[in-house]
Amino acid sequence: MSSSLPAPDNQILRPTNPDALVLEAWGQGFMVGSLVVMAAITVVNMRRNVLLHKLIFAEVLLPLLSPAGHW
Repeated sequence: MSSSLPAPDNQILRPTNPDALVLEAWGQGFMVGSLVVMAAITVVNMRRNVLLHKLIFAEVLLPLLSPAGHW
């Protein structure tokens, strides 16, 4: 049973339980979906020459583009 061994400090353990994997996938899917919806709402409400709307859109879009994850 290698899962009971402690992991080194610099190693990230991934879930091996199928139920945990499904839960993780659903959680990431919901997070991506909510970011897409927030980006769409921001685009719909954008007005010309308003920097704040562009900054909010960039803030919502950047986590979707990051390869390391959404958080």
